[in-house]
Amino acid sequence: MILTEKDLLILSTIAGQAAREAGDMIASRFGRQNKVSQKAGGSSASQVVTEVDLKSESIIKERMRQTLDEFDLGFLSEETPDDRSRLEKDYFWCIDPLDGTLSFVNQEPGSAVSIGLVTKAGKAEIGVAYDIANRDLYVAVSGKNVTMNGSTFREKRSEDKKLLFIASDHSFDSNIYIKEIKEHLKNLAELMGLSGVHYLPAMGGVMNAITLMRKQNGIYFKFPKKEEGGGSLWDYSAITALYHCLGLSATDIHLGALELNRADSLYMNHRGAIFATSLDLALAINTMFHSLTGNFKQ
Repeated sequence: MILTEKDLLILSTIAGQAAREAGDMIASRFGRQNKVSQKAGGSSASQVVTEVDLKSESIIKERMRQTLDEFDLGFLSEETPDDRSRLEKDYFWCIDPLDGTLSFVNQEPGSAVSIGLVTKAGKAEIGVAYDIANRDLYVAVSGKNVTMNGSTFREKRSEDKKLLFIASDHSFDSNIYIKEIKEHLKNLAELMGLSGVHYLPAMGGVMNAITLMRKQNGIYFKFPKKEEGGGSLWDYSAITALYHCLGLSATDIHLGALELNRADSLYMNHRGAIFATSLDLALAINTMFHSLTGNFKQ
């Protein structure tokens, strides 16, 4: 089944409603005592789950249920076991009910609801992301303009043009190459004629990418690693659609397409990821990676 443009617009509206409803519930729980537990698999960040993650997923599931049969869609969500329908259906929902759980638990900004519609081949067709702190809803449909709260998104990249912005999560400073990475980034800023590097506060991957969408020069990247982690399919599906619709760069560390429907794993650690406001910046990260590590082999 091939979805039409009309189908995609209908589905993006439903996903937007689900994301906003779930995100507003999450916002109402900010600062309260919320039960926190650990689950198996992935990195330390992806192992953290709260009762709010589960409640958010329940809201989204209920909203999206009608679309599964009507449009013959598969379903993948972070807090539900993978039923492999993503490998059988032509399209599947790829959902993170609370991206940036650590930010939420620490009562810091940086959390979002993320809903993507991905093809069996791994192409993001719809990206919906809800910035919980600011109550902003971003929607991308392949071939269309990105909207924010129903209006065309304006990038507004006029501020801080002389800085190189680096977005990161809580694992950034534990990278074994962190000193070399920071030196490379400092040198990159100098080569670009910029006045310096500005490191944004650690946030979830979705809010990292969204924050950079307003910057002239911005990068968010994850190196490959042998251990499971490095983000998951649901972390990158929606923001990949947003970046592609804005003409920004969303690739793996080797500048190839992100594999958003891996049959063998739900994680992205095998090839890493780069989200950048230009292909030149993505190329600089690719070059830095290879100079530090050689040709990484999983």
